[in-house]
Amino acid sequence: DTKWFCESCEKDAAAATTNKSVSTMDSEVCNPQTTKPDLGGKNIYSIDDVMQDLGRMSCQHNEINHNNKVFADSILKIENSVGQVKLDNETVKKEVRVLAERNEEIDQYMRLNNVLIDGIPKLEKENVRDIVLKIGEKIGVNITENDIDIAHRLPQWKAGKPPTIIVKFVRRTIKEDFMREKAKLRNTNSVSFVNAPAHNIYLNEHLTASNRKKFAEARKQRDDELTLNPPEGIIAGPINEENFFEWEALITGPEGTCFEGGVFPAKLNFPPDYPLSPPKMQFTCEMFHPNIYTDGRVCISILHAPGDDPMGYESSAERWSPVQSVEKILLSVVSMLAEPNDESGANVDAAKMWREDRDEFNRIAERIVRKTLGLPLP
Repeated sequence: DTKWFCESCEKDAAAATTNKSVSTMDSEVCNPQTTKPDLGGKNIYSIDDVMQDLGRMSCQHNEINHNNKVFADSILKIENSVGQVKLDNETVKKEVRVLAERNEEIDQYMRLNNVLIDGIPKLEKENVRDIVLKIGEKIGVNITENDIDIAHRLPQWKAGKPPTIIVKFVRRTIKEDFMREKAKLRNTNSVSFVNAPAHNIYLNEHLTASNRKKFAEARKQRDDELTLNPPEGIIAGPINEENFFEWEALITGPEGTCFEGGVFPAKLNFPPDYPLSPPKMQFTCEMFHPNIYTDGRVCISILHAPGDDPMGYESSAERWSPVQSVEKILLSVVSMLAEPNDESGANVDAAKMWREDRDEFNRIAERIVRKTLGLPLP
């Protein structure tokens, strides 16, 4: 049997043959039933129903799109907020670093007049100020009680070592005099100052913990450079393990020069802020050279403070910078011995003789070479 499923005629073929008036059939066609016919237990949806479902789905789709956009906007705002927080965090970190560095500078500045004295055994009844006065007398720095602001022992930090003495002078110039003359204690022990077992005595700068660490790292770098790959004709190293501010060096005169064959001892003194500032170098034997003062101090560009030369004689690239090394300094000194700069005012007489009487200059240099080797003078 044929079934009719169209919306206009829900009657089957048998029902279509029933006697109905035209008006009745027109009514059925123009006003179709809304009941969904059943076909094997399945409902048949009308086009209106489908359109309504599509409308509802479209609304749901639009709502989902709207919610997704709101969610995406929220995510973007969060990302922007996180980005701003990161920027603020970096700014805070920079400000903290600046404050920490500033605090470090202030802390170190407060220690500028201080000297640490190691190697003096502690007695039950002692006068620390009196010990400082005796040390000053020993090294030729005349001071009085009024020149000492504070002097006392620090807590013992290592078993078997006497507690460190810290002294604060009223003026920085007194402290600098002490540090400049401290080499005179090299062959002196603590017996000269206290009645106790002998210890070597060391005078050191009073560094902050951060600067001590920096200095130790710089010292290790210097030690490694000169120990693992020492330049030919150069030997250098700290005087001892406890005094790493002062080095000793031996420099062999370069071949083919008037200083050939000589072995010239020198010392290097490192400042508390090394490697930001250069060390000072001084020959401890007799020297006659345009770029060496009569007291042995070396005058070359690499040992001059960083920055522009106020006199305009040398560029900032020729002067000291923190990337320089002790090896570079010593190699520069060897080059200086081979090729003096007669425009330097370190030793005017030597510069003049180098320009005007080279033979006499060479004779003086040869005499100095023989003295460094312990040979009889001609």
